[in-house]
Amino acid sequence: MKLSATIQDLKDGRIISVNLPIAPERIIARAKRDSWSDKDFAFIESTFNLIEEHTSLKVANRFAEMVEDVDDDLVKAVSDVIGYKASDFVDYDFNFSDCSLLQMSQQGENLVSIG
Repeated sequence: MKLSATIQDLKDGRIISVNLPIAPERIIARAKRDSWSDKDFAFIESTFNLIEEHTSLKVANRFAEMVEDVDDDLVKAVSDVIGYKASDFVDYDFNFSDCSLLQMSQQGENLVSIG
């Protein structure tokens, strides 16, 4: 899954779109800032809205690494079923290889098998 996000610089309101994982130095350069602090930036949007506003860049990058080789539909289905956001997946060191999509429901939603 390719994870993208929109980050807002809370000091000047500048909006930056990025693909994750990303080094803080790249965000600093794009935001034309001197340094990085999670308190100065907020995630305002992400793929499937899995990254919450005050998620740290470290957690967002770790989540991006976790889902790098996972199908988008599987990540979304697991999130929908258990209600996890990016920080939850990271906190619980979630293993997507233990999951699989079963089929599409009549409503067009994916069903997921976990464990």
